[in-house]
Amino acid sequence: MPQISIIMPVYNGELYLEKSLNSIKNQTFSDFEFLIIDDGSTDRTPEILKKYASCDSRIRILNQNHQGIVKALNLGIEESRGLFIARMDADDIALPDRLEKQYNKINSSPDIVALGTSITMIDPGSRKLRNCFSATENQEIVELLIRGKGSAIVHPTALFRKDALQKIGGYREKYKHVEDLDLYIRLSEVGQLANLGEILLHYRLHEQSANLIRINEQSALTKELLIEIYNKRGISLDKLNENLNFSRPSSRAEIFGVWSGQAFAGGYWQTGFYYAFRFLFCPPFNWTKTKKFIQIIKSGLHSK
Repeated sequence: MPQISIIMPVYNGELYLEKSLNSIKNQTFSDFEFLIIDDGSTDRTPEILKKYASCDSRIRILNQNHQGIVKALNLGIEESRGLFIARMDADDIALPDRLEKQYNKINSSPDIVALGTSITMIDPGSRKLRNCFSATENQEIVELLIRGKGSAIVHPTALFRKDALQKIGGYREKYKHVEDLDLYIRLSEVGQLANLGEILLHYRLHEQSANLIRINEQSALTKELLIEIYNKRGISLDKLNENLNFSRPSSRAEIFGVWSGQAFAGGYWQTGFYYAFRFLFCPPFNWTKTKKFIQIIKSGLHSK
């Protein structure tokens, strides 16, 4: 029986899949099984998975019709054999000692039921955008979750105790698209949450990421979930609206502007300039965008 079962859902992930698989194969901690749930992919994903599984007995491929991430994750939990469940996404890159450091921490801390890590955000071309250091203590993490911040534990960095996941019934389909926020809040009722302050994963951002294209669904589901939690915990609903700030970029130009600012702030000047100019040359061309471009550059130079 392996110590860790790594669960990776994938749907049409051929573009980054091999980099993600290699980052798991090259972990310094080797006592794991790698369950990959193919959610009905129609690209080269099945071919890539078959190639890797034929070379590594730790890899097991599970297939389902295209039913979404919640069904895939619960299938992975059901089929897993490890004492701990690690999450991984098919476009992210785990640093070589990620599993080793997380296992050592959670195995020596019986009160912790979920353990994440800090991350470096990268763009589709693997350029570094910014480093994000997560809150490490349970109280601060729970406070963030109660405010609707599911990223308090970045989902693909999470390592869970399997028995805790089973105790709360796994992921709930009702809250798909905010399934991580819902899971963490329920886990906080049966144990402690924590993050390692060290960066152990490169988290890839996309122009078409779910956080951007499903913002309306996420906003509505987060509101519904927080109402449920506030009523359960006796928290005044007056705080609801101030905790529901879903201001996110809604166009390619806005995305590039945000990424440019993040890269400058993170000290990645070349990437900052790259996305500043991509922002400028995204249609439409107007004086307002030019002024914003100048502001981005000035802000970047100031941070430098």
